[in-house]
Amino acid sequence: MEEASGEENRKLALMRFTLGSPCALEIEQSVADGLVRAMEIILEMVSVEQKFSIIMENFLEFEQEIASTVLRDAYFSSQSAQEFFDAKQAFNRRALNILTAVRLYHDQSHSHVRVIFPDEPERWGELKRAFSEEYDQYLSYRTMEALRNYAQHRGLPIQGLTMGSRWLDSQTPASRLEFNAATNIIISELESDSKFKKSVLEELRQVGGSKGVVDVRPMVREYIQSIASVHEKFRGMSDPLVEESLSLVEEWKGKYKKHCPSTEQSSIAVGWQYENRSRERIAYLNDEQISQLAILRGRTRSNVNLAKRFVTTAPYQR
Repeated sequence: MEEASGEENRKLALMRFTLGSPCALEIEQSVADGLVRAMEIILEMVSVEQKFSIIMENFLEFEQEIASTVLRDAYFSSQSAQEFFDAKQAFNRRALNILTAVRLYHDQSHSHVRVIFPDEPERWGELKRAFSEEYDQYLSYRTMEALRNYAQHRGLPIQGLTMGSRWLDSQTPASRLEFNAATNIIISELESDSKFKKSVLEELRQVGGSKGVVDVRPMVREYIQSIASVHEKFRGMSDPLVEESLSLVEEWKGKYKKHCPSTEQSSIAVGWQYENRSRERIAYLNDEQISQLAILRGRTRSNVNLAKRFVTTAPYQR
């Protein structure tokens, strides 16, 4: 932040940028700089959390699409060829949403970490390693990344859909008819793309075996678990700065409230106040964004064992 110019009589202050709010709390340049930086860190983390939330919402919609399709198959007459085609299209749409959202998160998180830690390149490397470790450890991650490239340049990520049912405990009074749907990668279709990553293709051949088909559902779940793991590491490295920033903003909002007790406490900002009573805003102490940060962080469950979770409508067994 630039120092106040001697050509104009102005002072740095906390104030409300609304009509009829003349009260202002004069502050030092160092305080103003600290508050502007604090809000920058908070807003960067809100943006990171928003992107992660979009990934999780897209993942939820993918799972809901599976559940809805299976339920319809269980309780309605056999699907026509068009309905089957439409179902596969819907799964592809959901999968593409996930792949796009993860790419957005991956690319922009590297920009965010540089803003939050402008003078700590080791933090930039820490985030890069977190992504690389998940890629190296999990075939699911490597497969989904390869499918994103395939979808960008060649074809859709899901090539097949298998639906069916089977009897459980068929020889007992407790017999149940289970319905399911598998969203499939067809390896022969990937082989037709000369640019599909060869090492990943060979790994998929081993998983697909003689059938040449791999169910993408568990891979999507493990992929999301990997991204969630990276996100937890991002949170862990940035939490001390975020908490410090939140504390500083709350401290000075409290001082403003004490100095201007009769003034509404929303829309407080750091800014210049001129002798002629005009004002120039530098940065809002944005209550809405601060609230959103807490909401977004508290929205999802712990991501431990995310890939092992599944939903069933079978009767609950105590």
